[in-house]
Amino acid sequence: MQVLCAPNRKEVDDAHARKRYMDIGVPSLRNLTLIKKEKLLLWSLLGLSSLPLHLMYNSMFFGSLSTNDYNIYYVTEDFLTGAAYDRVAFPDKVEGRDEDYIDTSAMQQRLQQNNGTWQELSNAECISAYAVDTLSAHRDVVIVVEPQNTTRKGSMVSRDRYRFNFNSELEMDYYNPYDWICVDPMLAEKFIAQGWSLSYRCYQTIPQLKKIADQWSPRYYDARYCMSEMMEGKCSLNFSLAIAVVVMICNVVKIFCMSYVAWGIKDSPLITVGDAVASFLRRTDSTTRGAHTSNDTGAMTEMTITAFSTERRYILGSEPMVLEGRSRRLKDAASKGRWFSMAGLLSAALIIVAGLLAYGIEHLKTSDRSMSALWAMGFGTVREESLIGGSGWHMPSVTAAVIVANLPQVMLSFLYLLFNGLLTAMLAAREWSHYAQERKPLRVSTPKGMQRSTYFLSLPFRFASPLLVLSGALHWLVSQSLFLASITTELRDGRTLAEDTVSTCGYSPIAMVLTLSVGCLMLVGIVGVGFWKVSADLPIVGSCSAAISAACHPPPGQENAHLLPLQWGMIPRADGDEVSHCSFSAEEVEAPVAGAKYA
Repeated sequence: MQVLCAPNRKEVDDAHARKRYMDIGVPSLRNLTLIKKEKLLLWSLLGLSSLPLHLMYNSMFFGSLSTNDYNIYYVTEDFLTGAAYDRVAFPDKVEGRDEDYIDTSAMQQRLQQNNGTWQELSNAECISAYAVDTLSAHRDVVIVVEPQNTTRKGSMVSRDRYRFNFNSELEMDYYNPYDWICVDPMLAEKFIAQGWSLSYRCYQTIPQLKKIADQWSPRYYDARYCMSEMMEGKCSLNFSLAIAVVVMICNVVKIFCMSYVAWGIKDSPLITVGDAVASFLRRTDSTTRGAHTSNDTGAMTEMTITAFSTERRYILGSEPMVLEGRSRRLKDAASKGRWFSMAGLLSAALIIVAGLLAYGIEHLKTSDRSMSALWAMGFGTVREESLIGGSGWHMPSVTAAVIVANLPQVMLSFLYLLFNGLLTAMLAAREWSHYAQERKPLRVSTPKGMQRSTYFLSLPFRFASPLLVLSGALHWLVSQSLFLASITTELRDGRTLAEDTVSTCGYSPIAMVLTLSVGCLMLVGIVGVGFWKVSADLPIVGSCSAAISAACHPPPGQENAHLLPLQWGMIPRADGDEVSHCSFSAEEVEAPVAGAKYA
C-alpha cells in the first residue's frame, strides 16, 4: 500500500507546478488526492480487503469446550451396596422427563459395579470438583449423608438435576451458578461463628465453605462424603466455513491487486527519500531552483493535519537563509499531525485497555483476584469466571462473537501503520542528516552503479527487528486478551443441546496486563527516539518533496551524480550568485558555516 501511495516523478512535478508538495518515503493519506485514480482504486481495494481479515482470520479455527449436565443424589451409605429405596417417591420413569434424569436404578447398578468410573471425594474435594460452570471431568454425584437427618424410608433421600444454562444465566445480572452447593439454612450462622460475611452468590461463598467443609449440609442434609462419576473431558477444534470463504475472497482480491501492481503498473514510484534525491539529481526540478530547504516545518505540519485539503500550499524560502547551526531532534522530522495521531490514539487505546482491565477484574466471578490467581487463569483460556455476560448482553451467532473478539485487532493494525510511519520518517531524517557529515551512496529501491538497496522491512535491522517482535507480541497478546468462547452442554448419550450452547467472548486479565506493558514500552520507546539529536548542518526536510527537491541542484556536469557517493554541502558559486548554494554533489563540497547566508 505504501508503494501505491508513493508518487512517481510526473505526479510530483504536477504537484509542484500547482504549488503543492507530496510526501516521500512514508505512508501518506494526503498523497491519495494527487496520485492516479487507478492507484487510488487499488489502494482502496487492498485496504477494504484487509478489514475482514483482521476481523475474522484469527477465529477461522476456534476451540469449543463441552460441559456435562448431572444428577445429584442424596443417599444413605447402604445405597452404595444396593439397599432398597422408595420407588414410589423416586420412580424410574416420570412423564416429561428424559431417561437420563430418572433412571436411578441404572445409576445404582453402575455405582455397585464401580469399574473405575466412580471416585470417592471428601466434602472439600466434592465442593471443589462441582463448583465450576464447565464440568467436563465429572458427571453424576452421589452425596452420602447422615441417616439421622432423613425422614424418608429407604436409602434414597432426595435427588435433583443441575444444568447451567449459559445463554440465560450470562444475560442475567444475578449470576449464581451451582447454587445447590450453598443451599443450607444454617450456613449464615456457621459463617457468623467464623467471623465471615455471607454473600448471596454461591461462587463468592465457595472459598470459605471449603474451610468448614466438615459442616457442609446441602439441601439440609449433613454430608459425609461424595461418590463422583468420573468422565473424560471433551473439547473440539471447530472450523467456520463462512469465515473461511470470506478470508479466501479477500485474499484473492489482494493477490489480484498485488499482481497488478507488480506487472500492470509501469511507472517508477519514488518510494524512498533516496529515490527522490536520485530523480531530482538526474533531472533537476525548475520549480525549486534558487529555493532553500528550511528547518521550519510549520507548513508541512499544517498540511499533514488537514490531509485531504487541497487548498493548503507549501511555503519554500526564496530569500537567502542564515544557517542556525543548532542541533535538531528527530521528532522535528515528523509533522505534529503524525505525532498527535500516533501518540494520541495509542495513549487512548492504553487508557481504554486499562479501564477494561479494571472493570474485568472487578467483575470476575471469583473472590481471588491476586496476581497469582490471574496468572493461573492463563492466556486465551475459556474459563467460566471470565466469560463476558450481563444484562442485555447476548451474541446471536458465532460470527457476531468473532467480530467483537477481533475488533481490537483492527485498531491495533491502524496504530501499527501510524507507528511505523512515524518511525520511518524519523529514521529517514537521521540517514538524511548523515549526508552532511560523510560521503556515501544513495539508498534506493532499484540500485544502479554504486547505489545501495533499501532496508529489509524499510527500516534498519536494529529498529525493524524489535518493532517486528513487539508488534507480533502485541497482536498475540491482544488475541489472548479478548477471544471467542464457545461452550456446549452434552448429555449422557452424546447429544448436545442447541439451546444451551453459548457463543460469547472471554477475557484474560493477565494478557491485558502484558498488553498494557508492551504498549507503554513502545510509546516510551518511540518518544525516546524522537529526542535523539541529529546534525545541525543539514536542515530537516521531513518527507516534503519540495524541500528534498530544493536540496538537489548540483553544479552543471554531474548528470550521473546520483549513481555515485554523495555529500551535501556548500558548492562553488555560479557566476553572478551573491550567496553560496548548498546541494547534494558527487564532487567536493564545503561544510556550511553557522551564521552565514545560503540559498
